[in-house]
Amino acid sequence: MFLANDILMAASTRVFIEPVVNTTLGTGVVAPGIVTITPPSMVAIYNGAMMVVDFGHHSSGSEQEVITASNVTATTFQATFHYPHLGSALLRGGTFPTGQSVDILFTQLEVLGYLTDVVNDFLLKTRPISNIIQSVFTANIPLYNSPPDAIRIERISRQDSANKIFRLWDASITDLDCKNPNWRGVTGKPNMWYEDQINVGQYGIYPLPNNGYVSNIWYSQLNASPLLLNSPLLVPDVMADIPYYGMLARMFGKDGELRDPQRQSYCKQRYDIGVEIVVRLFEGLKPGVMPGPVNQLAGATA
Repeated sequence: MFLANDILMAASTRVFIEPVVNTTLGTGVVAPGIVTITPPSMVAIYNGAMMVVDFGHHSSGSEQEVITASNVTATTFQATFHYPHLGSALLRGGTFPTGQSVDILFTQLEVLGYLTDVVNDFLLKTRPISNIIQSVFTANIPLYNSPPDAIRIERISRQDSANKIFRLWDASITDLDCKNPNWRGVTGKPNMWYEDQINVGQYGIYPLPNNGYVSNIWYSQLNASPLLLNSPLLVPDVMADIPYYGMLARMFGKDGELRDPQRQSYCKQRYDIGVEIVVRLFEGLKPGVMPGPVNQLAGATA
């Protein structure tokens, strides 16, 4: 699964010709705290630069984390670490160093914001990722909060004491009113769920639970917001270049030295075509012949 940092590094090296951090720590981190690091290369490291440590290089007791450089010299920098790391741990980051800190073209937080917006836009339009969580229906409680990262609940099930699973049918309050005007007071084993005419981010069940029941909720999932440098993208790897082009469109649309309406339009079209293909794929329709097929991230240029 791609990390946000992968997308930033791809944009840096393939489009904007920006140096990136691609080295090792060089200095072992024995315990959490502020440590002075002497990496083999200081390229693209500046005060405030965020980098991912142990990217794909885990040692016993070490964890991947994002660090921020401070007190940068020609050969060293300081950072606060939360985990121990070997000196051979990988250090990587799309830091966008050009212009730091006098005439900045892009900041990392700015580009991460563009990527966050476009990834969640892609997920909202296509819903390629689903998740299942377990919850509990409480006796005599009709309304429950939807998962905080849910785009849309797809289905809900109820689990009985014998571990038998029963699907709850999607209904509406209008349907229930027509079925029985006094439905709100009916108790029993829930067999329907609804989410209209109630608070956003909630769903209701019918009838009122007469007991506690384990439930399973299937839902399409939204990415974390905002994305961090080491946040995994909730986008299938084969589709990762689609939000990549959407991010580039936003970058080329920014007022400043790199504003480029032509390349902005090109990247926007690539993004829109990618979304269209995924939507048609999930709808079971043949995409047909479309201009500008979307390339894989590894070979993408703009």
